[in-house]
Amino acid sequence: MALRNEVVSLRSDLQRVQSVADVSESLLTTEKAAQERLTQMIRQLEADNRALRSDLGFFERLIPSNGSEVLSIRSLQVDRLSEGQLKWQALLIQASKTAPEFKGVIEIELSGLLEGQPWSMGHSDTPQRVSIQRYLRMEGVVDVPPYVVVQTVTARILQGSAVKAVHTIKL
Repeated sequence: MALRNEVVSLRSDLQRVQSVADVSESLLTTEKAAQERLTQMIRQLEADNRALRSDLGFFERLIPSNGSEVLSIRSLQVDRLSEGQLKWQALLIQASKTAPEFKGVIEIELSGLLEGQPWSMGHSDTPQRVSIQRYLRMEGVVDVPPYVVVQTVTARILQGSAVKAVHTIKL
């Protein structure tokens, strides 16, 4: 009888130990899966970080290092949204990394043909304000009359009445 009680006790101990081992194995499997997910996330974040550093390097190369504090319109892009709307985007850059903040306005002027006759139009009565330290991307939408064929778009940066930068593109 004592032997039987001891066998029952040993079996009970074995079941408890087996249960603890099963729980430990399950926790270990869960931890390995979580670690693999974290490793994948780290790899993705490192790839994103490399891409962002590459983009930053690209933009820094756009900024001339000649030390002057000249503001320039580095890029101007225009896309037709519909028959009566154009979307414009401009990249404005201060040449010096230590240039003081520039405050002024940007004006967009369109020119082309309307029913075969020369046509031009300013963007609006109230130009957009510009405040730039190193670089700034600006955009806007311009309503144009139907049937206008826009041939050129000009962006001007003004400080007071002085023109600081001009960029014209032909469409």
